[in-house]
Amino acid sequence: MVPEFRERNLVIATMHGKDRVMRSLLEQTLGVRVHVTTKLNTDLLGTFSGEVARIGTPEEVARRKCEWAMEETGFDLAVASEGSFGPHPYLFGVPVNEELVYFFDRALDIHCIGKSISPETNFLHAEITNTDALLDFAKAVHFPTHAIILKNDLYKPTTIQKGIQDYHYLMDAFNQMKDRYGRVYAETDMRAMFNPSRMNVIEKATEAMLNVLLNRCPSCHAVHFKLTDLERGLPCSQCASPTQSILAHHYACKVCGFKERKLFPKNREVEDPMYCDHCNP
Repeated sequence: MVPEFRERNLVIATMHGKDRVMRSLLEQTLGVRVHVTTKLNTDLLGTFSGEVARIGTPEEVARRKCEWAMEETGFDLAVASEGSFGPHPYLFGVPVNEELVYFFDRALDIHCIGKSISPETNFLHAEITNTDALLDFAKAVHFPTHAIILKNDLYKPTTIQKGIQDYHYLMDAFNQMKDRYGRVYAETDMRAMFNPSRMNVIEKATEAMLNVLLNRCPSCHAVHFKLTDLERGLPCSQCASPTQSILAHHYACKVCGFKERKLFPKNREVEDPMYCDHCNP
């Protein structure tokens, strides 16, 4: 329980069941009373299946969800998340799921973010030409525990079947769409309630957000002693030249203004020469 949040009403901005993994973490860690939006249509801010393009960054969209949830409920505490899917920044051909969880406390003017990035995702899409290919796709994406979407065009569909989790329905929908349009595209349904793999990443992002939120200022003990800057320059173990690796984290308190520089956040005092521009140009 956290005194700043104990017994306060908090709303989770979701229409896709994210409260399943968020609720207990928020209640047990903060001591809040958790509620879930009932009228909020977060799909207006973007859909994974392409009908509505996301406008803004994940952070901006998550904040907007919080603001909408506050307007709906009148509460001054809200949490929302926003997910993104794409290629791994370093591993070619490996997709990743990045989840951002946004905590907004209007009363205390706190905006806190937690993130989690994971290659444990079934994110995939493909044109399907026959039922054998459809079954192969279904197996690859862990169907039926993870739902499938069928549509007649990858980017501008006019017909979409979402949330498919039954083999017979999957085959019937595919055959009807193939007969009518000649082409069928299958993709993973990335909405949280249809994708357990994504739920796991949302849970980890929620934990990350709580860790950031509950980092207290050493001076005044206010919550959200925030990381404000990364200082590069960890010395090379061979030549001692500064590298691009992180040397220190800089934190600041919004309440009292206290600042702190924490050296060696990765618990390493030197860097491997392979990451040194002098030793390995």
